Amino acid sequence: MKWKIITYISLLLIIPLLLKWYVDCKDLGETIIFSKDGKQVVTKTVDPLFGTETTKTDWKKGFWLGLLPNDDSISLNALIGVLPIGGFLVVVAGFGIFMNYRQKKKKNKDKS
Repeated sequence: MKWKIITYISLLLIIPLLLKWYVDCKDLGETIIFSKDGKQVVTKTVDPLFGTETTKTDWKKGFWLGLLPNDDSISLNALIGVLPIGGFLVVVAGFGIFMNYRQKKKKNKDKS
């Protein structure tokens, strides 16, 4: 029974992970492939006297979850992305399904 619960929890945790990625994509304004540490904010102003347009670019600090991590080095940052976390949850769910099947098979064998 505990393996079935672990499987369900793992599969249900994928949904908030995808929702977080979707919300971050909406906030950033584009589909995020690599996780981002900053957001580019472009401010356009028009000079009232001459009518020329100037743009100012600032960076807003924060974290936006992407499909893949933004870091190739071996660290915890290399695991922060939708695909690594989701892949881990799918593997845990698959292992839970396997162990639940094995547990049921063992119970049926003991009953015989």
